[in-house]
Amino acid sequence: MMGTLNQRAYVSVPVPSGQAVKLADYLPTTNRFHHVFIGVAGSAVRWLAITGEVPTTSYGSYVGAGGQIDWTNPETDYAGLIYAVTYVAIGTPANLECAVFWLILSRVEIASMKTSLGTGTDFSPVGVK
Repeated sequence: MMGTLNQRAYVSVPVPSGQAVKLADYLPTTNRFHHVFIGVAGSAVRWLAITGEVPTTSYGSYVGAGGQIDWTNPETDYAGLIYAVTYVAIGTPANLECAVFWLILSRVEIASMKTSLGTGTDFSPVGVK
């Protein structure tokens, strides 16, 4: 599946030191998003997307201040990560600068997906161009 990413929102997420913050709590609730590009500012963070677990200052995937998390490959659906991930700042508070995207598919791509996945598949979160 190939499509065009279309930025739909910009979200700034404050991450206090030592307190877990869920990215999904800051996203607009009008749509379900599948792609995001995150810049980490202020201090390093750790993140986890394991249901029922939260990162700590010593447990989770590390991203340094000035680092980036790129969940924008149009051939991958990152919704599971986006809606499960939590972050914690290491040391001083951090800020996550998030560009949030929809994947826009052509009518031909949607028709092809319906053929391969079946007509009962819900395509409502995907835009059409």
